[in-house]
Amino acid sequence: AVGGYQMGRLDTSIIYYTDSFFVMRYTTNTILPVTFFNFSASKQQQSVALNWLTESEINNKYFAVERSSGKYFSELGKVNANSKHGYSYVDNNPLQGTNYYRLKQVDKDGNYAYSKIVTVVFTDAGRFVVYPNPANDVLHIKGLNANTGYQFMIINEKGNAVLRASANNISAYTFNVHNITSGFYYLKILSGNEEVATIKFVKQ
Repeated sequence: AVGGYQMGRLDTSIIYYTDSFFVMRYTTNTILPVTFFNFSASKQQQSVALNWLTESEINNKYFAVERSSGKYFSELGKVNANSKHGYSYVDNNPLQGTNYYRLKQVDKDGNYAYSKIVTVVFTDAGRFVVYPNPANDVLHIKGLNANTGYQFMIINEKGNAVLRASANNISAYTFNVHNITSGFYYLKILSGNEEVATIKFVKQ
């Protein structure tokens, strides 16, 4: 690799670049054909928008968008090269916690190189939609990660759990709250042993 970058590690399986431009790598005496101007990730309501610009492209075929939770990267999708040098990709199902994103640039000859890594912290608490509030008969929970198991507890103002439930591999859940008395309650949402959200609601 040529100079102008710094190397770091998340663990032994991830090497990342912390500079603001693409690092060119020599392969069989050929420089990979893309230089980056910018690569960024921004958090949306329930998604992550990735955008990048290139300064120059020669023989570029596509970009593979890759994501990691901090261990291994996996491919989310591919974006073909275009003549405008501007690109975007939306991750509609970000992981809980820190999402690490990088681009794998692949040229027409099969050579490739990686961009720097950008991160977005996406907690489940920010994804949840709980309604109606106040609630009468049911309480709906939306924004769950379909790849995660959850435990739910409804707790009264005295700190006692009045309802419990669990669910796996679903994006929404509905609590029947018809039989609990009127008042203020807290909905606690846990993933594994970790509490990821506490949401206050009113039972009418």
